[in-house]
Amino acid sequence: LVRGDGHVLHKKSIPIKTTSSHIIDQILLSISLLLKEIKVGQELIGIGMGAPGNVNRLKGTIQGAYNLSGLEDQAIVEIIQKKHSYPIFIDNDATNAAKGEFLFGAGKNCQHMVALTIGTGIGGGIILNGQVFHGITDYAGEIGHMTVVPNGRLCSCGNYGCLEAYSSASAMVDQARQALRRRETSQLETLKPNEINSERICYWANEGDSLCESIVQDAGHFIGLAIANIINLLNIPLVVVGGGVSAGGKVLFQSIDESANKHVLPRLRGTFRVEKALLGNDAGVIGSASAVFMEGLEHTHTL
Repeated sequence: LVRGDGHVLHKKSIPIKTTSSHIIDQILLSISLLLKEIKVGQELIGIGMGAPGNVNRLKGTIQGAYNLSGLEDQAIVEIIQKKHSYPIFIDNDATNAAKGEFLFGAGKNCQHMVALTIGTGIGGGIILNGQVFHGITDYAGEIGHMTVVPNGRLCSCGNYGCLEAYSSASAMVDQARQALRRRETSQLETLKPNEINSERICYWANEGDSLCESIVQDAGHFIGLAIANIINLLNIPLVVVGGGVSAGGKVLFQSIDESANKHVLPRLRGTFRVEKALLGNDAGVIGSASAVFMEGLEHTHTL
């Protein structure tokens, strides 16, 4: 439950299974549990939902969410509304995170911005003139699949050279494991291969571990290149970087800044800034609520 000022009143985390019936049952359960926390007299504007993959906001369906394959093409909004009569607003999770940063985070009071969410994959959301830009088929913001190396590494989408293949948490872990197989020296040598994750890589990068530092710098370089392309295209003043990889700290953001300013048009240097997202682990919760605040203010129900 999120208040109108972005403050999280209550939240519950429920492990999910991948079959559609289990996921839907668990979503319905979580909604019912949270509705019990609402006090008499409070207003509920609606229910916000975020999901990976391509979200058809008009049909209320999800496509391409490979880790939630049980929801593929399910009319999830229609199913939930049979149990709960409140307006439901669904969108891509990274787009929702952008909404949250726009209303309550690093992008507050900024009418034009792009937010990157960098975790296992890379997503994005675009805010122009204070409104979310979705594109004609709701696919806008797939920044993780911007080509940064022509004919480069194979990406999970099937294309080659995508940003996600170079700067996501998965890509960083893959690079670390390959380096260790080459017997490169690192603090990561003390870990089992399945214990290596982006959090550890980012931590050791900022502690001076040369291998981890190189991996994080490389990731930052390609993020910066993508940001330069965004700035050249949209001429916006702000790019917000969130998700787990944003824990890369000074090493990551210095590399991003250097690369972005190197590749952006000379006349655009100094016209934009790159900032770390402020919502942290609540980005998904606040972002989904922000979808309601931005689109559903005209619908209210008093309990």
